[in-house]
Amino acid sequence: MKKLHLDAKLSEVAKAIEFVKNVCSSLDCPQGVVNEVLIACEEILVNIVSYAYKPGQTGKMELTACGTHGKSLEICFSDDGVPFDPLAMPDPDTAKPIEEREIGGLGIFLVKNLMDEVSYKREDRRNIVRIVKNF
Repeated sequence: MKKLHLDAKLSEVAKAIEFVKNVCSSLDCPQGVVNEVLIACEEILVNIVSYAYKPGQTGKMELTACGTHGKSLEICFSDDGVPFDPLAMPDPDTAKPIEEREIGGLGIFLVKNLMDEVSYKREDRRNIVRIVKNF
């Protein structure tokens, strides 16, 4: 298992994405899988940075990654921000015209559709989002 500890700042997202790219490479992920995983990771990371902490506060986030060479990838995102289960939000009604849709929720909807598994738990005062992609 590989780990990366970062400040929950937008300036750190690129470092986290590079970490995920390296993990994908070590597991021999197909390029299409890599692209989907990177989209999902960026969405989760930006949400942590943008919403996990009160204005003016920053915290820490941690990524852990593991997988089976040529078969699967698992990434966990952990932060010590305010409790929030993104999976508790209802999926947006994508059948509605865009001007009639509620704001928010499209990013996690995208993550759920790109990944094979997405889960959330609150443990030891930390939010933990886990994604799995099989290939």
